[in-house]
Amino acid sequence: MISLPPIYSEVYHLTREILLYSRKFPKHYRPTLGRMMEEASLDLTILLRQELLKKAEGSMTLSVRGWTSSKSWCSSAMISK
Repeated sequence: MISLPPIYSEVYHLTREILLYSRKFPKHYRPTLGRMMEEASLDLTILLRQELLKKAEGSMTLSVRGWTSSKSWCSSAMISK
């Protein structure tokens, strides 16, 4: 079983808060700013999940705005059998 790293939990909560908060935006901001914020946070959640699955398979590469690292950012203790 794989335990989720703390960053995944934090991004999930951020995404949840953005989705709840964007509902309270003024009507003229919802289709633009609200939607962009929602999509960006959902994309981040999906990317983190994909990296977690790659980590479980044994290879992980994290790329953020051109910076790439293939170092393991999770300890092997996070994956227990």
